[in-house]
Amino acid sequence: MRPISLYGTTKVAAEEAVLARETASPFRLATVFGMSSRMRVDLLVNDFVHRAVTDRAVLIFEGHFKRNFIHIQDVARVFSFALKNFERVKGRPYNVGLEEANLSKIELCAVIKNTCPASFMWRRRSARTPTSATTL
Repeated sequence: MRPISLYGTTKVAAEEAVLARETASPFRLATVFGMSSRMRVDLLVNDFVHRAVTDRAVLIFEGHFKRNFIHIQDVARVFSFALKNFERVKGRPYNVGLEEANLSKIELCAVIKNTCPASFMWRRRSARTPTSATTL
């Protein structure tokens, strides 16, 4: 891997340190979403749902940028599987995400609209591009 940021560099270094022990496996988690006792609205899906419900609008930057998402219950199932099958999974990194949840921000808003039908999506390509409103 060739990281392009300090954040990426530290993640690669941490993964290499874990793999060097040979008794662990790092998990590369997709963007996690879901309920918690302390709701995390700094996570993309949670933020968009929160804004759709409370503000009835979502402002989107770089709407065609794709991300992979995974629900927290699926992450828990992965961890449980790894603990029960440790000998089979140890010593290798794993990408943890849902193939069918590889969505752009615009596609994500369309999914959210199924639950919050009166929501609006505000798209902005960049700070220099005017904002346009679209009913989802």
